Amino acid sequence: MRRADLRDSPSLPSYLQSTMIKKALFALTTLAVATTANAQTFEGSNGIYMLQGCYHTNAGVRCDFNYATKSDTLEAWTVLFAEVVAADGANIKPSGVSVVNGEFGDNNTPAINVYKGVPVKVSALFDLPRTTTSLRILTVEGKRADNVPVRNSAAVATPAPVTAAPAQAINISGNWTASLTGCKQVKPNEVVCAATLRK
Repeated sequence: MRRADLRDSPSLPSYLQSTMIKKALFALTTLAVATTANAQTFEGSNGIYMLQGCYHTNAGVRCDFNYATKSDTLEAWTVLFAEVVAADGANIKPSGVSVVNGEFGDNNTPAINVYKGVPVKVSALFDLPRTTTSLRILTVEGKRADNVPVRNSAAVATPAPVTAAPAQAINISGNWTASLTGCKQVKPNEVVCAATLRK
């Protein structure tokens, strides 16, 4: 069976073809954002937590988040902000919480000023065995992620940076296909990719 594309519709005006290409590019970008590794986000009461990863430390399993607030505010975190649910259903609260690489407090972090547009690192430490390879469920402010992997250490492979040419206005018309490569999450709600358009 032959795949239908814009070439099969010669009666479509070029502006409509261009609009369809732009919508396809938007859909591809949305898909790339949704599938970016470790891009699990949790909508909090005043901001968004983006999971940076969970890994083993000498004290247990540590999960790091970048927190982006919706408005400038004074914030403090308690051990109630996150929870792990074990395979047997046990609810495990963090044994400590930390903000901006500070000391882990047993109950809460010191209050700090948090500003819109400036993400803050928030960490939760869970008393889990060294044999833990994934978290069955991780919740942050009641929002859930399933089967979160636990790395052996904090080291993460850094993706190669994408070299981007200066943005130029172009006129797209005709039959084009698009592919995205080298996608890298740069902010909680922003992914940078190289787009290749082929006629």
